[in-house]
Amino acid sequence: MTIDRTTITLCLGFAAIFCVGLLRPSQPQGSWDRSHPKRFWAQKLEWERQFDIVFAGDSRVVFGIAPEVATETMGGARAANFGFLGGGYSAAYLEALEGTLDPASPAPILVLGFSPRSIVPTLTWLNEFTEARDMGLCDRLTQRYFSELLWNHRRLDLVQLEDWFRGSSEFEEVIYNFRDDGWIETQVVDTERLSRTDRMNPITEPVDPYPPTMIEAVMDHVERWSSAGIRVFGYRSPTPGRRARNEDELYRFDEPFFVASFERSGGTWLELPGDEYTFWDSSHMDDESARAFTAEVMRAMRTTSRP
Repeated sequence: MTIDRTTITLCLGFAAIFCVGLLRPSQPQGSWDRSHPKRFWAQKLEWERQFDIVFAGDSRVVFGIAPEVATETMGGARAANFGFLGGGYSAAYLEALEGTLDPASPAPILVLGFSPRSIVPTLTWLNEFTEARDMGLCDRLTQRYFSELLWNHRRLDLVQLEDWFRGSSEFEEVIYNFRDDGWIETQVVDTERLSRTDRMNPITEPVDPYPPTMIEAVMDHVERWSSAGIRVFGYRSPTPGRRARNEDELYRFDEPFFVASFERSGGTWLELPGDEYTFWDSSHMDDESARAFTAEVMRAMRTTSRP
């Protein structure tokens, strides 16, 4: 039996690519992709009716809320972080959020972290929540069993190639720990390199106007949850003052109006410190600040009552 030259060439080519991938430096412990983030997001959608208190929101919640602190504060209550990168309060997200609470919980609680970006239409259509929700079975299995292989054979750009030859890591600035409770714990390991990047550049991308129907949908859910005996809290996610002012101006966010609507719907708004924490970029807190902020949220929940 003879094998044509095309088949031989293809086989040798695949073998060469596979070997190069294996020789490529392995992912640094704590790098973003080593923790298989796609699988992390998909696993959140597998949570069903199992928690007493759930925190929701965008990336500022993902990095800024440590459920373990809530569990300790509430005497062992089952707590989870249901935040997603780029997350917005779409109807689908609100329904999925409700489904994470245990109906048999004696005191179910939802805590919603808001930023002006989390109710912008564009950001509610495409984010880690929608991508995980729309992930097919094949993609789920691939991420579950072949993430390391996919990483080793990913595209290599010139900057990464230079780092490879110089022996430097591709992920030196921040270590990520993807926790089972939905929190992404972060530790800054290269403050000098991180500081060389200006991460406080103002946001300038085009912004869609706030549709009243989207805000009404959020408030309708808050009212329904409150009527069903679920305690609903809301707060504005901490952001350095310069970025907060930039977002208010760009997104035309009327916070007093939003807060008044939230409380009329039965929710309790928490007034919390805004920029008294350590941010490893323009919006996201490191692990120590996340724990401190979560403790502050829990304290405010105990001491704040609706008028």
